[in-house]
Amino acid sequence: PDEVRDFVIYQIGALKGFCALHGTEMQHVKPHGNLYNMSVGNESLLRAIAEAIAAVDKNLIWVVLGGAQSALARKIAGEYGIRVAFEAFPDRAYDPDGKLTSRKKPGAVIEDPQKSAEQALRMALDNEIIAADGTRRPSSETTPAANAMSVAIGMPHPSAPSPPALNAT
Repeated sequence: PDEVRDFVIYQIGALKGFCALHGTEMQHVKPHGNLYNMSVGNESLLRAIAEAIAAVDKNLIWVVLGGAQSALARKIAGEYGIRVAFEAFPDRAYDPDGKLTSRKKPGAVIEDPQKSAEQALRMALDNEIIAADGTRRPSSETTPAANAMSVAIGMPHPSAPSPPALNAT
């Protein structure tokens, strides 16, 4: 956990410097990839990340995966005096423990836009996800209106329209 805290402090500091150089400000911190998924329900990793954010800038919003760990993340964020926003992925499958299903497993990415849309609505309106095994889980432990909710789309779908071409003039 100490090494994770130190790396996150370093990364936040580097990005804050980059943002300052380009006249913008950071608004949130979201661990990426494996650290993001490993931290789900892992109190020592969650604390290390929250401590790093608080050490650098308590105004930054900490983005974490919503669901079963929401109460723990909210408690830790409160202890460190930082805000937390819960995130959901409508285009990803979830394991029964509330973690994102590994991309190495078949079906981890929901490629059907209709199914992704249905999952997004279920998350927002019914406050739940359906895990890969059919288990229903809350997408957050309180109502969606009580949480700052972020919905992330992990990657473009093959059936998605192409983005418009940019004209470099």
